[in-house]
Amino acid sequence: MEYDSRIGIAYDTIFYGTLYFNTDAFKDHYIKIFNANEDDFKYFYALKEAIPSPPPVLYPFFYCDLTKPSFLADCFNEAFHFGLEDFLSFNNRLQGNPQSLVRNLFQYYLEPAEETYSRKSQFLQKILDLDLNNELLLQLAKIWSDYRSALQALNDYLTTSYTAVKELFDNESGLIRNLLKTFKREQFLTYLNTISTINYSKSSRKDRVSISLLNMILIYQKSLPEMGNIFLLGRRCNECLDFHNIYSKISVEILCRAFCDPIKAEILSHLHEKEYTVTQLSEILYQNRQSVNRHALWLLDFMFITISQRKGTEIYYKINRPFFSVAKDILIPFFDKFSENPIGNPLEIKQEVKSDEKVEKTDGT
Repeated sequence: MEYDSRIGIAYDTIFYGTLYFNTDAFKDHYIKIFNANEDDFKYFYALKEAIPSPPPVLYPFFYCDLTKPSFLADCFNEAFHFGLEDFLSFNNRLQGNPQSLVRNLFQYYLEPAEETYSRKSQFLQKILDLDLNNELLLQLAKIWSDYRSALQALNDYLTTSYTAVKELFDNESGLIRNLLKTFKREQFLTYLNTISTINYSKSSRKDRVSISLLNMILIYQKSLPEMGNIFLLGRRCNECLDFHNIYSKISVEILCRAFCDPIKAEILSHLHEKEYTVTQLSEILYQNRQSVNRHALWLLDFMFITISQRKGTEIYYKINRPFFSVAKDILIPFFDKFSENPIGNPLEIKQEVKSDEKVEKTDGT
């Protein structure tokens, strides 16, 4: 498997802009699911100091709500010539047909069957009717009114970003070498294959791998007959693999089995507060050690808990918090199906109650 830095540099040049315009959404996602901390964003902050702030009109090119890639990331996936070009070559081709690029941008936001209106008034109305935030709608309208200026700004910004990202990769060559040692191991590649979207049954000398320093949890594969398998892996993608492993084991049935069992529920309740060994838990719960150990091993197997440390023959357990982040996302839609007031609406109910209380006080004075 050959390392191709051009792929990761091209991807991170685009992803930097995506991360810049959607910082809060990505940070919340990484922190919630993968326990990321501020240090994990050090490369983003370094680039932010090196690259001038982009003009707001570029927002639609990089907008991402975490349900699908940004427009430019989509372009990268569909049009980048993996193994054959660098970012500058890709960008030149991308901007070689300005009208086509802008048309594809608006098509990204509109329904596939929608026609593009030639009259500005009709088209702008169609844009304003989209369920998008106001800033995004405003910048889309500006691009429509003067797309050449927007594309020039995009080209300047991407060129500057590319230079800074390439320098970052050069500076982090030692880290990249160490990551490649891990990612090329047979054990890692076998683990990678546990993800349903990954198919790596047969290796080839044509296979290529690259690293993303910015999208730390990225796991991307593209299979090309003439190029073999292309892998683009984030520097902390091991944790993404753990996440997929966790997700595959969670179900409403498994959650109910855990919390409907008194001993399992008690174990989870105590481990929520601090780490304990089975011996300590058996004393707290007034249960024999063998029984507590059996329940603890079940919780460990289904990833409710993890091993935090070992001291001699004793094993300390702790709550697996990423597991419960995913479990919450599974349970809420499940209960919403049976609820008259979906769980997503409690804030609205509270606001109505507060409003009523305020009216009552006003009426009483």
